Amino acid sequence: MDGDKPMSKKNTLYVGGLEDTVTEQDVRGLFLPFGDLAQIQMPRDHATNTSRGFAFVVFEDADDAFHARDNIDQAEFYGRVLKVNYANPNAMVKNQAVWDTEEYQDKVIRTEEAGVTLYDLQQKQEKDEQAAIDAIKTTEQEVVDAMDTEDTEVTVASKPPAEAV
Repeated sequence: MDGDKPMSKKNTLYVGGLEDTVTEQDVRGLFLPFGDLAQIQMPRDHATNTSRGFAFVVFEDADDAFHARDNIDQAEFYGRVLKVNYANPNAMVKNQAVWDTEEYQDKVIRTEEAGVTLYDLQQKQEKDEQAAIDAIKTTEQEVVDAMDTEDTEVTVASKPPAEAV
């Protein structure tokens, strides 16, 4: 059921309008009569651990997805009218945990190979940012102090004009 079959617009359905208490098992039971399912993903609200009201259903076969969409769109399920469409191919990726992304894994591997943790990198970045902010503040204060003294002349350097070729 939870295979790694790549998501395709033709075999993946977005199912909206799910009632809060609907479980993955309920969704599986609703769609299984139309064909073999490769995956069901039901994003949950992290604060309440309840359904966010939608799911992605990936069928093994695009024809099965077509028939499921054709039959279930606008059907009532747990007292709610469902909206079933073909899913946006990037929609499931957006709901993926950051640590499941290839980019994050590559970053972890690179830092581990260098003998540094991600926390160390974050601390160094914050320290460098603070040092840059402090340098800017110091420079600004030096300019203000210089302008406050009466015997300081402010000169503006100009770039000489480029010679004609």
